[in-house]
Amino acid sequence: LLASCCDQLITHPNVVNASDINELPANAHYVEGSVLCRLLMMALEDAGLDGQTEKTGVVLGTAMAESLQMEKIWESHQKKNQPDHENNSRVIFPDQDINETVAAAFHLQGPSHLVSTTCAAGNHAIAWASDLLKTGAADAMLAVGADTISYVDLLGFSRLLLQAPECCQPFDLHRKGTILSEGAGALVLEPLNLAKRRGAEILAEVAGYGLSCDAAGPFDSRVKDIESLVIAAERTFQEAQCSPDEIEYISAHGSGTRLNDSKETLFIKTILGERAYKVPISSIKSMLGHAQGAASSFEAIACVLSFKHDILYPTINYKTLDPQCDLDYVPNEARLCRVNTIMSNAFGVGGNNAIVIFRRWLGK
Repeated sequence: LLASCCDQLITHPNVVNASDINELPANAHYVEGSVLCRLLMMALEDAGLDGQTEKTGVVLGTAMAESLQMEKIWESHQKKNQPDHENNSRVIFPDQDINETVAAAFHLQGPSHLVSTTCAAGNHAIAWASDLLKTGAADAMLAVGADTISYVDLLGFSRLLLQAPECCQPFDLHRKGTILSEGAGALVLEPLNLAKRRGAEILAEVAGYGLSCDAAGPFDSRVKDIESLVIAAERTFQEAQCSPDEIEYISAHGSGTRLNDSKETLFIKTILGERAYKVPISSIKSMLGHAQGAASSFEAIACVLSFKHDILYPTINYKTLDPQCDLDYVPNEARLCRVNTIMSNAFGVGGNNAIVIFRRWLGK
């Protein structure tokens, strides 16, 4: 994929043979690293950017980073009762290995950054990558979200009573929480002029983004206060030079937790007014689960594919109307519909908020 912020876009040619990619570096045996390298092979191939690595960079968003690897190292030390410095040079926190693995595997010499803003990290990666392109620091950027499930995740979500016992039911009256999942998603972002120059197939435009923080502490995201969400939306509209009246479809954060879904519904009503009842809203977490740092990357890709296939995704497992969540959530069945402007919400634990507006590319 390829994307644009104001003058940058999401495209999709097809040139590279994955067999031409150099052998993965030794530390790619990490689960996250190996998954990412295979994912980015496909992304770069899809975008036709093989060999153009001197000014290609990566911003990777994650919640837990190399958490599985950290747990393996910890278990190993517990069994041996002493550190094994020869085999594990980073005994405690090997988080940055993800970026190092990606950069080494593809010889990416552009900016390389890791952003850990929990469940909003994928959208933060898109925002940061877009800014780097606007400054001229890179000619192309990989905006990536990635996470795996670890014991820490499962225990944390369970202790916070956020893990549903059976299924994720966003906006349903009887919703009981989310379902953790894992994976990685990537978009290749590129300035419009460079995408046009090389004849890239442009899929969509990243029109703009808005960020905010609840500023309430690590586990108190002011769950009943939408002030910071409205601030993020206002910044998004300003950056995208877009009116709320132009929003035709919303990719919701829609985690399936009781407070989050009612808060997001109130937020949408606040920014859209009476139009909120006419704008379709989907939560693909109902189908894919909550992949934490990868969640909003999945949702960004889904937004782009909505343009391509003229489809709105269903919010499945929806059975009973919640009076506090009374909007059009595209319940249970996909809907054929052509839209030109989509808003994608991502709200992280601790109050990290990131909203991105995507536009259909009309060839201007």
